[in-house]
Amino acid sequence: MAESKSDILFGKSVFGGFDRKDVIEYIDTLQRRSQAKLRAELESAENRIAQLTAALETANAENARLQEEVLQLQAELKVTQTENALFRENGSSPKSIGDVDAMVHRNLG
Repeated sequence: MAESKSDILFGKSVFGGFDRKDVIEYIDTLQRRSQAKLRAELESAENRIAQLTAALETANAENARLQEEVLQLQAELKVTQTENALFRENGSSPKSIGDVDAMVHRNLG
């Protein structure tokens, strides 16, 4: 139905004007085309939403993983800083885990 506006011919009624059946069929055809186009656009939008939702979930999971990694690295940094402070105070590495615990409590509260 690749009709252009100039290809549409309405039948003439006996008393003038257009044939009602032709006009109604034309309007129905326009409505069907419009509905089909809207359905296609809606389906496309829903697919895009699904893709973006999946991408967001992936990004959120990666963000959570990276935040956990940052916390782990911050904890490791604090331990290393504590060990370095102990080394500077004692002139050598900590002698026992108790030394490290004491230093951690002093520095980290």
